[in-house]
Amino acid sequence: ASAASGCGSMAAVTAAEASEQHEALEDALPDSVTAFFDLVDAHVAGGVEHQFAAQQLLRLVPVLDLADGVGANAATALLEKVLGAAPDAGSYALGGDETWERAVVAA
Repeated sequence: ASAASGCGSMAAVTAAEASEQHEALEDALPDSVTAFFDLVDAHVAGGVEHQFAAQQLLRLVPVLDLADGVGANAATALLEKVLGAAPDAGSYALGGDETWERAVVAA
């Protein structure tokens, strides 16, 4: 019985930690899907120095609610903007070191 209660206590601690982490994530992220994509866009616009942050934020897209038109439109607008952007000086086509191409593929 002692071992079972110890496992139960451990499960309760783990659940409490997960809840705290979830709350911290909720507090750190923008309140709306549109604001989330604005944040991603700001990191994309920051160039290669902000690429990692943009990539990490994009990993959260599958858990966003894109069912409403507003969220879907925000996602579509960012995607169109990024894909339609002209290559920067890091592009191989412009004599660069392929950083632009690698950033597009990595995103």
